[in-house]
Amino acid sequence: MKKYAALLTVALVAALYVFAQNPAPPKQGFEYATLRWGGRENTHVILPNGETFFLSGEFRKLSRPEHADERSFYMTAAINGLAKQGYTIEHFSQDEILFRRNAQ
Repeated sequence: MKKYAALLTVALVAALYVFAQNPAPPKQGFEYATLRWGGRENTHVILPNGETFFLSGEFRKLSRPEHADERSFYMTAAINGLAKQGYTIEHFSQDEILFRRNAQ
């Protein structure tokens, strides 16, 4: 029994030595947000902390030109708002855009 305890101690000391010599690289630390189109009234952003903001109030402040496509106009405004907060587009589909930024 004492032999096994001694071997285990040697193994643990060796493992600690290896980890001390080769520390794990720091994590990248990214945050993600999702922008989802749901029409002018239901388009929303889900932030990294889970808060969800509907953008209809912000959209009402904008003046869309008469012949501009509604979806393109408002989604572009939302994308630019997130870009000002440091987000870049990571992935997109027809109705959702996933954004990423360095963790704050």
